Amino acid sequence: MKKDNKNNSLIKDLFSDKLSSEGYKRLSKNSLIENQMKKHWNSYKNDPVLPDVGKNIWYKIERKCSPSPKRIVPSELWWVAACVALLILV
Repeated sequence: MKKDNKNNSLIKDLFSDKLSSEGYKRLSKNSLIENQMKKHWNSYKNDPVLPDVGKNIWYKIERKCSPSPKRIVPSELWWVAACVALLILV
C-alpha cells in the first residue's frame, strides 16, 4: 500500500513537472512504467521522426540537463535597490 502511494506521488510529480532526478530514476525502475515505455518504444520504432519534432524534443532534453545560469545580482536585491532609489527621489 505504501509503495502504491509512493508511485502515485511520483506520477503526480511527473505530470506537474516537479519530479526530481532521483524521482525519475525511481519511476523508471518501476516495472509497470518500464513495460509501458518498452511497448510505446516498440510501437513507434519504425515510424520516422519529423525533424522539427526531433529538434523540439532535443531542445527540451538539453534545457532540462543544462544548469540554469546563476544571477550575478539576486532579484531581491533589485527590489531593495528600486525602493531605495524611490525613497531618494521622493
